[in-house]
Parts: sequence; structure tokens; C-alpha cells
Amino acid sequence: MESKINQRIGREIQKQKYRAHKNSAIIATTMMGVYSLFLMTLFFVESIPINEIILYLFVFVVVLSFNVISIINSWRFEWLTRLGMLNVLFIYTFITYLLFNQSLPGIFANLFIAFTIGFIYLDSRTATLNHVLMTFTSSLVLWVFPEILAVEESTMAQLGIINASIVVVMIFLYLSAIFNIRMKQFNYEKLAKSKENEYRIIQGLFDFQKEVLNDPINTDVFFKDMHAFFESFTQKLEMENVFEKRLQLIEDLHQLSLSKAKKKYKEIPEEIIIELQSLTLSDHQKLRYLAYRISQIYGDSQTIIDPKDAFNSFRHYDDSEAVKIMVFSAFYVYFRHPDVDRDAYSHQAFMDLLNQSGIDRLVEPRILKTFTEYQDVIETIMTDAIDGVEVPL
Repeated sequence: MESKINQRIGREIQKQKYRAHKNSAIIATTMMGVYSLFLMTLFFVESIPINEIILYLFVFVVVLSFNVISIINSWRFEWLTRLGMLNVLFIYTFITYLLFNQSLPGIFANLFIAFTIGFIYLDSRTATLNHVLMTFTSSLVLWVFPEILAVEESTMAQLGIINASIVVVMIFLYLSAIFNIRMKQFNYEKLAKSKENEYRIIQGLFDFQKEVLNDPINTDVFFKDMHAFFESFTQKLEMENVFEKRLQLIEDLHQLSLSKAKKKYKEIPEEIIIELQSLTLSDHQKLRYLAYRISQIYGDSQTIIDPKDAFNSFRHYDDSEAVKIMVFSAFYVYFRHPDVDRDAYSHQAFMDLLNQSGIDRLVEPRILKTFTEYQDVIETIMTDAIDGVEVPL
């Protein structure tokens, strides 16, 4: 039990770190793009040969393209971290090259831009690399271009003292950066434990409901309607039912342990199996957890769920489009059925519920847009495919 709790907390911390790192990557990439435009303008002013300007521009375009692709495709945390380190290394290397090969000593001030870009990344390894490179390049400029700092007539001892001062300042800044990163890590853990406490309270309520009402959840109805919904959904789109195997996996996960499911579905990545496991109607899974939270908000326009505080998201960075569609559709089908403590929701009532609660910000925008714009199609699917007496889940 304790290990499962620690695993949930660990996964939540990792998701928070990923969101923070991805946001920092977006800001750093934007800053690099703006800086590249500034550099190109500077090169024209300094009459740098046009062929060299084109080469420099090409290098920046390649680097920025990798960053944009990594953000759009939601690369894994490890790859985003490595790319951040490469960005820092690239920008310092590029500025150092200009200092020594283009006779542009005035470019020295650009080192502070490089340092700022590196400081944006919330990773201890990137912070270490950033401060080491800033210390090294600043020291290099001090000894090679002392005129930049108006110390060209200083003695070796005086230059040594200035260099030592630079090192001390960078050490203090580095310690400050590491302290801030550690504080953020502490906040991640604090928030994750807070969510875990809320999760366990709701799970306790589910256990009490099961004891009093003798497990009122009708899984057969839920899985039957899920199959019918996606069968009709794919027919409307005139496409192959690519969801069928995933639906069968969800159904099996209601009976099988995670280890047995991984053995049976070896071709499906473990991350997807874990995500689809949350679509079973077990008390401790995401579907019912979020359903309970959102059901407590309906009618109270003052209460909003902050997506950052939600236990889980409908749009994990490593989910495929098919999984994201299934997660939201399962949530939708669940609410279109009556439960033991509420009536079935109409389509519009469900969409209003999402907006009032703030849960809509957890959903992939394109999926939410589809359910909003094609309300008639969704209603037809619910009416034609899932027709008959409303059976409470």
C-alpha cells in the first residue's frame, strides 16, 4: 500500500516538473528566437559578409526548429532536459566564436543574454552548465580583451583579483539558483502530497458507498456503451475502429492486474496501459475520482478546479491522440448515464459542467472543440448507439 502511495506521489511530482520544464523551454526558445533577430540586425550594421549571415541564420533556424518540434511533440522530460543543456552550450559557443573570429568585442554584453536564457531552465544540471560556461567565458574575455572592462593597464595581480571576484559572484548566483530549484522541488512534493490526501479522502467515501450500497457500479453497462459509442463514432467518420483493441484492454484491466495486462498486451507501451487503467470504474481510478470532484461543483459558479491542482489530466504529454479521445469519451459516456446519487446529464449540461468546474482546461482543445461543434453528431450517436432504458451505473 505504501509503495503505491509513493508511486502516485512520484508520478505527480514528475508531471509537475515536466509542465514547469516545458513552460521554461517555451520561454527560452522564444528568447533565443528574438535574440537571433537582434544578431542578424547587428551583423548587417557591422557589414558582415552576406554569405556568413546566411550561414549564421541557418544555424539558428536549425536549433530553433529542434526546440519547436520538441515542444509541439511533447518530447519526454529527459530529452527536453538534454535539449535545454545543448541550447545553453550552443548559445555560449556561438557568442564566444563571434568574440574571437568576427572581431566583435562589443558582443561581450551578449553573454548576459546567454546567462539569462540558461537561467530560465529549471534543472540543476542545466543550471550548473550555465554558471560554469558564464564563469569560463567571462574569465576568458577578461584576460584576452581587458579593454572591454577598461582594465587593459591592470597588472596580472589586479586581473587575478577581478577574475576571482567574477568566480565568487557566479558561485553565489549558482547557489541561489540551486536553492530556488530545490524550493520548487519541495513545492512539487507538498502539492503532490496534498493531492494524495484528497485522493484518499475521496477513496474513503467510495469505500463507504460500496459498503452501504453494495457496489452500485454497473460495469457491464459502461463497457457495453463504450464499445457502442466508438463503433458509431468511427462509422460516422467513415474510418476503421482503431479504438476496439484499446477498449478490450480497458475491459481486461477491470479484471486483470497491471502485470498480467502487460504480459497479455506486450505490443502496447506500459505508459498507455497505465493511462487506460484509469478508465476502469474502480474506485481508485481517475474516471470516478474526477467525476466525483466535478459533481460537487455543479451549480456553484464560484468554484473552479485549477488544472494545476487536478489529480490527473486528460492530456498527458506522452499520450497518443487515440488515448486522449478515449479518456474524454469515457468521461462523457459516464456522465450521460445516471448514477446512484445523480440523474443522467444532457450534452449541454455536461459541457456547462466542464466550463463551470475548470475541467475544460484539462482537455485537449481539439477534442473539446469537436464535442462542442458537432453536438448534433454526438447526440445522434448517444441516441442511436446507446438506446434503451437508462441503467444506473
